[in-house]
Amino acid sequence: MMHRLLVLLLLFLPAFLHGQKSDGVRTTLPVQLAHAVFTVHDLPPPGTTPAPAVILLFTGKGDWTLWEDRVGGHLAKMGYYVLGIETVRYASVKGGDYAPDDFAADLERIVEAAPPAFVARNAPIFLLGRGLGAAAALGGAAVPPPPPRLAGLIVTDVPERGRYGYHLRDRIPFLAPGGEGTFTIKEAAAKLGTGQSALAVAQLHPDDGYFDTTSWLSAVQGPKKTIAYARGWKNFGVATPAFIRALDEAVAWQLSVHTLRTELEQGAAPPPAGP
Repeated sequence: MMHRLLVLLLLFLPAFLHGQKSDGVRTTLPVQLAHAVFTVHDLPPPGTTPAPAVILLFTGKGDWTLWEDRVGGHLAKMGYYVLGIETVRYASVKGGDYAPDDFAADLERIVEAAPPAFVARNAPIFLLGRGLGAAAALGGAAVPPPPPRLAGLIVTDVPERGRYGYHLRDRIPFLAPGGEGTFTIKEAAAKLGTGQSALAVAQLHPDDGYFDTTSWLSAVQGPKKTIAYARGWKNFGVATPAFIRALDEAVAWQLSVHTLRTELEQGAAPPPAGP
Protein backbone atom coordinates (compact mmCIF):
# COMPACT_ATOMS: atom_id res chain seq x y z
CA MET A 1 0.00 0.00 0.00
CA MET A 2 2.82 2.42 0.88
CA HIS A 3 4.43 1.63 -2.47
CA ARG A 4 1.27 2.64 -4.33
CA LEU A 5 0.98 5.88 -2.33
CA LEU A 6 4.59 6.72 -3.18
CA VAL A 7 3.93 6.07 -6.87
CA LEU A 8 0.90 8.37 -6.78
CA LEU A 9 2.93 11.09 -5.07
CA LEU A 10 5.64 10.89 -7.71
CA LEU A 11 3.05 10.97 -10.48
CA PHE A 12 0.96 13.88 -9.27
CA LEU A 13 3.57 16.11 -7.59
CA PRO A 14 4.94 17.48 -10.88
CA ALA A 15 1.48 18.81 -11.74
CA PHE A 16 1.74 21.11 -8.73
CA LEU A 17 5.39 22.04 -9.17
CA HIS A 18 5.33 22.57 -12.93
CA GLY A 19 4.95 26.24 -13.89
CA GLN A 20 1.93 26.14 -16.21
CA LYS A 21 0.24 29.32 -17.31
CA SER A 22 -3.23 29.88 -18.67
CA ASP A 23 -3.43 30.75 -22.36
CA GLY A 24 -6.80 32.50 -22.27
CA VAL A 25 -9.24 34.68 -20.36
CA ARG A 26 -11.62 32.62 -18.22
CA THR A 27 -14.86 33.84 -16.68
CA THR A 28 -17.94 31.99 -15.42
CA LEU A 29 -21.37 31.54 -16.92
CA PRO A 30 -24.51 30.52 -14.96
CA VAL A 31 -26.67 27.90 -16.68
CA GLN A 32 -30.22 27.09 -15.65
CA LEU A 33 -30.55 23.32 -15.39
CA ALA A 34 -33.79 21.45 -14.74
CA HIS A 35 -33.72 21.94 -10.96
CA ALA A 36 -30.76 24.22 -10.20
CA VAL A 37 -28.39 26.82 -11.54
CA PHE A 38 -24.95 25.46 -12.43
CA THR A 39 -21.95 27.66 -13.16
CA VAL A 40 -19.61 26.63 -15.97
CA HIS A 41 -16.21 28.01 -16.93
CA ASP A 42 -16.55 30.28 -19.93
CA LEU A 43 -13.64 30.66 -22.35
CA PRO A 44 -14.77 32.49 -25.50
CA PRO A 45 -12.45 32.96 -28.46
CA PRO A 46 -10.75 36.34 -28.89
CA GLY A 47 -11.87 38.76 -31.58
CA THR A 48 -15.13 38.78 -33.48
CA THR A 49 -14.79 35.72 -35.73
CA PRO A 50 -17.47 33.13 -34.80
CA ALA A 51 -16.02 29.91 -33.35
CA PRO A 52 -16.01 26.95 -35.80
CA ALA A 53 -16.76 24.55 -32.93
CA VAL A 54 -17.96 24.44 -29.32
CA ILE A 55 -15.87 22.28 -26.98
CA LEU A 56 -17.20 21.06 -23.63
CA LEU A 57 -14.21 20.43 -21.37
CA PHE A 58 -14.82 18.00 -18.48
CA THR A 59 -12.41 18.27 -15.56
CA GLY A 60 -10.13 15.32 -14.87
CA LYS A 61 -10.28 14.80 -11.12
CA GLY A 62 -13.36 16.86 -10.49
CA ASP A 63 -11.82 20.29 -9.90
CA TRP A 64 -10.66 22.99 -12.30
CA THR A 65 -6.85 22.81 -12.23
CA LEU A 66 -3.95 24.36 -14.12
CA TRP A 67 -4.28 21.51 -16.62
CA GLU A 68 -7.82 22.52 -17.58
CA ASP A 69 -6.88 26.20 -17.52
CA ARG A 70 -3.98 25.59 -19.89
CA VAL A 71 -5.92 23.32 -22.25
CA GLY A 72 -9.10 25.41 -22.25
CA GLY A 73 -7.18 28.65 -22.66
CA HIS A 74 -5.19 27.26 -25.57
CA LEU A 75 -8.29 26.04 -27.40
CA ALA A 76 -9.98 29.41 -26.90
CA LYS A 77 -6.93 31.20 -28.33
CA MET A 78 -7.14 28.86 -31.32
CA GLY A 79 -10.63 30.21 -31.98
CA TYR A 80 -12.92 27.62 -30.37
CA TYR A 81 -15.62 28.36 -27.82
CA VAL A 82 -14.82 26.38 -24.65
CA LEU A 83 -17.23 25.67 -21.79
CA GLY A 84 -15.70 23.94 -18.76
CA ILE A 85 -17.68 21.53 -16.56
CA GLU A 86 -16.40 20.55 -13.11
CA THR A 87 -17.49 16.92 -12.87
CA VAL A 88 -17.58 16.67 -9.06
CA ARG A 89 -19.39 19.98 -8.58
CA TYR A 90 -21.95 19.01 -11.19
CA ALA A 91 -22.60 15.74 -9.34
CA SER A 92 -22.99 17.60 -6.04
CA VAL A 93 -25.56 19.93 -7.62
CA LYS A 94 -27.46 16.83 -8.78
CA GLY A 95 -27.26 15.22 -5.32
CA GLY A 96 -24.33 12.85 -5.92
CA ASP A 97 -25.77 10.49 -8.50
CA TYR A 98 -27.88 11.41 -11.50
CA ALA A 99 -29.92 9.78 -14.24
CA PRO A 100 -28.24 9.45 -17.66
CA ASP A 101 -31.18 11.18 -19.39
CA ASP A 102 -30.90 14.16 -17.01
CA PHE A 103 -27.19 14.43 -17.75
CA ALA A 104 -27.72 14.42 -21.51
CA ALA A 105 -30.45 17.08 -21.20
CA ASP A 106 -28.18 19.25 -19.05
CA LEU A 107 -25.40 19.02 -21.64
CA GLU A 108 -27.82 20.47 -24.20
CA ARG A 109 -28.65 23.34 -21.84
CA ILE A 110 -24.97 24.06 -21.27
CA VAL A 111 -24.21 24.12 -25.00
CA GLU A 112 -27.13 26.49 -25.58
CA ALA A 113 -25.59 28.90 -23.05
CA ALA A 114 -22.82 29.81 -25.51
CA PRO A 115 -23.82 33.20 -26.99
CA PRO A 116 -24.89 32.64 -30.63
CA ALA A 117 -22.96 35.72 -31.76
CA PHE A 118 -19.69 33.98 -30.80
CA VAL A 119 -20.42 30.65 -32.50
CA ALA A 120 -20.70 29.86 -36.21
CA ARG A 121 -24.07 28.61 -37.40
CA ASN A 122 -24.38 24.81 -37.07
CA ALA A 123 -20.93 24.63 -35.46
CA PRO A 124 -20.18 21.07 -34.29
CA ILE A 125 -19.85 20.20 -30.63
CA PHE A 126 -16.95 18.16 -29.30
CA LEU A 127 -16.65 16.69 -25.81
CA LEU A 128 -13.16 16.72 -24.27
CA GLY A 129 -12.12 15.08 -21.03
CA ARG A 130 -9.40 13.23 -19.16
CA GLY A 131 -9.72 10.71 -16.35
CA LEU A 132 -13.10 11.15 -14.66
CA GLY A 133 -13.82 13.77 -17.30
CA ALA A 134 -13.25 11.27 -20.11
CA ALA A 135 -15.67 8.85 -18.45
CA ALA A 136 -18.23 11.66 -18.02
CA ALA A 137 -17.90 12.71 -21.67
CA LEU A 138 -18.34 9.13 -22.90
CA GLY A 139 -21.24 8.53 -20.53
CA GLY A 140 -23.03 11.67 -21.73
CA ALA A 141 -22.48 10.93 -25.40
CA ALA A 142 -23.75 7.35 -24.98
CA VAL A 143 -27.27 8.47 -24.01
CA PRO A 144 -29.58 8.36 -27.05
CA PRO A 145 -30.36 10.54 -28.80
CA PRO A 146 -27.10 12.54 -28.62
CA PRO A 147 -27.32 16.32 -28.16
CA PRO A 148 -27.94 18.15 -31.46
CA ARG A 149 -24.73 18.95 -33.37
CA LEU A 150 -22.63 16.62 -31.17
CA ALA A 151 -19.99 15.37 -33.60
CA GLY A 152 -17.23 13.70 -31.60
CA LEU A 153 -15.15 13.12 -28.49
CA ILE A 154 -11.53 13.72 -27.56
CA VAL A 155 -10.37 11.81 -24.49
CA THR A 156 -7.21 10.92 -22.61
CA ASP A 157 -6.26 9.05 -19.41
CA VAL A 158 -9.36 6.91 -20.02
CA PRO A 159 -10.32 4.66 -17.07
CA GLU A 160 -11.90 1.20 -17.28
CA ARG A 161 -15.23 2.28 -15.79
CA GLY A 162 -17.31 5.40 -15.26
CA ARG A 163 -20.28 6.51 -13.18
CA TYR A 164 -23.33 8.70 -13.66
CA GLY A 165 -22.49 10.63 -10.53
CA TYR A 166 -19.58 10.85 -8.12
CA HIS A 167 -18.39 8.94 -5.07
CA LEU A 168 -15.24 9.84 -3.14
CA ARG A 169 -13.57 6.54 -4.06
CA ASP A 170 -13.79 7.50 -7.75
CA ARG A 171 -10.75 9.77 -7.31
CA ILE A 172 -8.53 6.81 -6.46
CA PRO A 173 -6.91 5.47 -9.68
CA PHE A 174 -6.60 1.92 -8.37
CA LEU A 175 -10.30 1.62 -7.44
CA ALA A 176 -12.73 1.40 -10.35
CA PRO A 177 -16.27 2.73 -9.79
CA GLY A 178 -18.70 -0.07 -8.97
CA GLY A 179 -22.35 -0.65 -8.17
CA GLU A 180 -25.53 0.97 -9.44
CA GLY A 181 -25.12 3.82 -11.89
CA THR A 182 -21.73 2.65 -13.20
CA PHE A 183 -20.77 1.45 -16.65
CA THR A 184 -17.73 0.10 -18.44
CA ILE A 185 -16.13 2.46 -20.93
CA LYS A 186 -16.48 -0.25 -23.58
CA GLU A 187 -20.25 -0.38 -22.94
CA ALA A 188 -20.47 3.38 -23.43
CA ALA A 189 -18.33 3.22 -26.59
CA ALA A 190 -20.70 0.71 -28.16
CA LYS A 191 -23.54 3.24 -27.82
CA LEU A 192 -21.87 6.07 -29.74
CA GLY A 193 -23.87 5.31 -32.89
CA THR A 194 -23.40 3.44 -36.15
CA GLY A 195 -22.92 4.33 -39.78
CA GLN A 196 -22.73 7.97 -40.82
CA SER A 197 -24.36 9.10 -37.56
CA ALA A 198 -21.69 7.45 -35.36
CA LEU A 199 -19.64 9.87 -33.29
CA ALA A 200 -15.97 10.27 -34.16
CA VAL A 201 -13.55 9.46 -31.33
CA ALA A 202 -9.96 10.61 -30.86
CA GLN A 203 -7.86 9.30 -27.97
CA LEU A 204 -4.63 10.98 -26.91
CA HIS A 205 -2.46 8.16 -25.60
CA PRO A 206 0.69 8.88 -23.53
CA ASP A 207 3.82 6.88 -24.16
CA ASP A 208 4.00 5.75 -20.52
CA GLY A 209 0.47 4.29 -20.70
CA TYR A 210 -0.33 5.09 -17.05
CA PHE A 211 -4.08 5.19 -16.31
CA ASP A 212 -5.01 5.23 -20.00
CA THR A 213 -6.82 2.22 -21.46
CA THR A 214 -7.25 1.72 -25.21
CA SER A 215 -9.02 -1.66 -25.53
CA TRP A 216 -12.44 0.07 -25.39
CA LEU A 217 -11.82 1.60 -28.82
CA SER A 218 -12.65 -1.74 -30.43
CA ALA A 219 -16.32 -1.06 -29.57
CA VAL A 220 -16.37 2.31 -31.37
CA GLN A 221 -18.20 1.88 -34.68
CA GLY A 222 -17.52 5.30 -36.17
CA PRO A 223 -14.30 7.04 -37.25
CA LYS A 224 -11.59 6.76 -34.60
CA LYS A 225 -8.00 7.83 -34.20
CA THR A 226 -5.32 7.21 -31.60
CA ILE A 227 -2.72 9.96 -31.27
CA ALA A 228 0.40 9.07 -29.29
CA TYR A 229 2.39 11.72 -27.46
CA ALA A 230 5.45 11.73 -25.22
CA ARG A 231 4.63 12.39 -21.57
CA GLY A 232 7.05 10.67 -19.21
CA TRP A 233 6.36 10.04 -15.54
CA LYS A 234 7.60 13.46 -14.40
CA ASN A 235 4.94 15.23 -16.48
CA PHE A 236 1.88 13.33 -15.27
CA GLY A 237 -0.98 15.81 -14.90
CA VAL A 238 0.86 18.47 -16.90
CA ALA A 239 -0.39 19.86 -20.22
CA THR A 240 3.01 19.74 -21.91
CA PRO A 241 3.75 21.17 -25.37
CA ALA A 242 3.72 17.57 -26.70
CA PHE A 243 0.20 17.09 -25.35
CA ILE A 244 -0.98 20.41 -26.79
CA ARG A 245 0.35 19.42 -30.23
CA ALA A 246 -1.50 16.09 -29.99
CA LEU A 247 -4.64 17.96 -28.93
CA ASP A 248 -4.40 20.31 -31.91
CA GLU A 249 -4.06 17.28 -34.20
CA ALA A 250 -7.13 15.67 -32.62
CA VAL A 251 -9.30 18.79 -33.01
CA ALA A 252 -8.16 19.26 -36.63
CA TRP A 253 -9.00 15.62 -37.37
CA GLN A 254 -12.43 15.96 -35.76
CA LEU A 255 -13.17 19.05 -37.85
CA SER A 256 -12.05 17.27 -41.04
CA VAL A 257 -14.36 14.33 -40.32
CA HIS A 258 -17.24 16.72 -39.64
CA THR A 259 -16.54 18.64 -42.86
CA LEU A 260 -16.45 15.45 -44.93
CA ARG A 261 -19.72 14.27 -43.45
CA THR A 262 -21.35 17.63 -44.10
CA GLU A 263 -20.19 17.53 -47.72
CA LEU A 264 -21.41 13.95 -48.01
CA GLU A 265 -24.87 14.98 -46.87
CA GLN A 266 -24.80 17.59 -49.62
CA GLY A 267 -23.61 15.00 -52.15
CA ALA A 268 -20.21 16.59 -52.68
CA ALA A 269 -17.71 14.14 -51.17
CA PRO A 270 -17.04 10.43 -50.57
CA PRO A 271 -17.75 9.10 -47.04
CA PRO A 272 -15.03 9.43 -44.39
CA ALA A 273 -13.03 6.32 -43.54
CA GLY A 274 -14.53 4.10 -40.87
CA PRO A 275 -12.74 2.48 -37.97
